[in-house]
Amino acid sequence: MNFLDKNQISMEEIMPIVAKLTERYTAGDSTSVTYEKAEQLMGAVLYCIREAKYAEKDEEDKRENGHCENEHSVHDTSSDEAKSIERHTGTRNLTTCSKGMSAQQAYETGLDCVEKKVKAALALYNDMQTQFDSYGNRCLYDTFVKGIPEFFKWYDMRFAPQDTILTLDYPVLKDLSAYTGIDRIYEYLLCIQKEQEFLHAFPRNDVIDALERLTMSVGLLRKCWAESDDFMELQSECMTFSIRKINLCMVICIEEASKCINHHKQIVSANERAKTSWIKG
Repeated sequence: MNFLDKNQISMEEIMPIVAKLTERYTAGDSTSVTYEKAEQLMGAVLYCIREAKYAEKDEEDKRENGHCENEHSVHDTSSDEAKSIERHTGTRNLTTCSKGMSAQQAYETGLDCVEKKVKAALALYNDMQTQFDSYGNRCLYDTFVKGIPEFFKWYDMRFAPQDTILTLDYPVLKDLSAYTGIDRIYEYLLCIQKEQEFLHAFPRNDVIDALERLTMSVGLLRKCWAESDDFMELQSECMTFSIRKINLCMVICIEEASKCINHHKQIVSANERAKTSWIKG
């Protein structure tokens, strides 16, 4: 089934919804808003309609695959189709609903999906707090402990659901560039959750020690760069690297890979010594 082929929602159907949302935004005092605000409200409507579409498609996929939801499961927007559609304010791409919903019905359904995802994300965040560990990484701490609550505090699901609000400075290992709003925050939390599960499999001190060793290594590199004749060139190309913004899972993977390589070298060296000893003997 081609999800995009049925019941295209036209801009003519969307504009009355935007007009109603504008009236609600201005509390009925005026239907006149700035161009930027009108663009934002248009983006809000399109965002919600697409949420309805993604939720509907996800339900169809679940029925076909016999998928069961977990405690925090909500519709997934990570498909190629979702990534191919711009999710930013003011986008002109239209959307579809295969069950013949009107634009108004799709908008209301999508707004309900947004609200449910906000609740699911908040529940997930609260669950994660009890076992969360930043391992001394200030960027991770600031993003998760200080930043995420600010998102829930200021997120406007009706007038600006497409606004991510946060820059999410701590990097995760999944590309979230196709997501905005609550979609991005929810996917980000899922990434942090998986990362925490991975890191908890190692002794805490090992994670911290690995990060400290990497910090020392970067410090030595920077010292070498500063003493180099090509310092200015190196500075422009390399000095922008920030240890505060490195993913902790990458630190552990590098550490473990280094151990494996060293162990392999030791085995090869031992074999070479044994071979040499046998030949001489």
